[in-house]
Amino acid sequence: MEPKGKGLFKPTKLAIAYLSFLKYSRFQKTPLPTVLCQCVENHIFFYNIVLNYGKYPPSQPINAVLGYIFQQSIRFMRAVAIITFLLFLVFALFVRWYFVCEIRGLCGKQDTPSAPVDARLKTLTLEEGDSILLSGYDQFAFDSASVAPRLNDNNQSFIDTLAFLMRADTTKSLTVTGRYLPGEKDLRPGGFFENIGVARADRVRRLLMHRGIPERRITLDNGAATDPGLLEPLSFELYKPQQLPGDYEKVQFVFTNMTFSDANFAYNSDEFKPGDAFVQYADSVKVFLGLDKKRKLTIIGHTDNIGSDRYNQELGLRRARSARDYFKKLGVTAEMAVDSKGKKRPAASNNTPEGRQKNRRVNFVLE
Repeated sequence: MEPKGKGLFKPTKLAIAYLSFLKYSRFQKTPLPTVLCQCVENHIFFYNIVLNYGKYPPSQPINAVLGYIFQQSIRFMRAVAIITFLLFLVFALFVRWYFVCEIRGLCGKQDTPSAPVDARLKTLTLEEGDSILLSGYDQFAFDSASVAPRLNDNNQSFIDTLAFLMRADTTKSLTVTGRYLPGEKDLRPGGFFENIGVARADRVRRLLMHRGIPERRITLDNGAATDPGLLEPLSFELYKPQQLPGDYEKVQFVFTNMTFSDANFAYNSDEFKPGDAFVQYADSVKVFLGLDKKRKLTIIGHTDNIGSDRYNQELGLRRARSARDYFKKLGVTAEMAVDSKGKKRPAASNNTPEGRQKNRRVNFVLE
């Protein structure tokens, strides 16, 4: 038979020895990062206590010992789980890098698309008769179906220089011609303008007005572009009004001196068919005359040179009367006069269909 006390190095003796360890150890509030090292130290120290059992008297019940062992086990398992998760993340990142960079080869330097180059011809000039006053400037640029120019520093420099020349000689006026592509011919830019070319020229006129040039010194014109890319959308020409040939007339395209084409009339007729631009203009004129009773409206009909002088004179007058009747039906009660210049005051050459079309017009003057 085994003596008393000998054989207790089983669960009971082990627990009592570990209990003695609890009394003298200070590891109960150890931070989580050192749990693994503590567990190793605990078991080594505990083993020494067991070997020297009897030197450290027990002071706590067996349940406390078992609870502490359970808590230490949980902390150990948590540490193992966190470390395992971190190792998994490192492994997943490595696998992703290897697949993307080594297998698919997508980690090299990527070619980013470059911004489109705004290439422009340096052919913009300022002319006066047969003379070229300015040259070598960048052409203006317009997006498709847009009336607002994309201005660069060179364009601004051209406008500044042009404004300086016009301020230096107030006897000169300027014609700005705006062009359009064939596909833009029937586009309506909105506002009072029937033609997108005129609307583009008007945007540049505003730039000059902001630099102190009066609106009355800038006339507008329009025409089809001669190149398919609208690389030269504008042209500029200085002139002296008193030196215009014959009865040639420049067109203003301003509110108090607005011009509309014969597109508002039936062909070779005085039947009035107002377009959207004219309707907006007529509504504004009605409000304007209603606010200023002293103003009056003069409507002047113009034609091309096809046909006799008498016929064109009468056609221009009939069209002016038809336009006046429209204003009356609109409710305008201000004084209105009609006149006809027939073919006597062309705005363009009658030698081309385009020129003759510009000459067939009706002019509205607010006085």
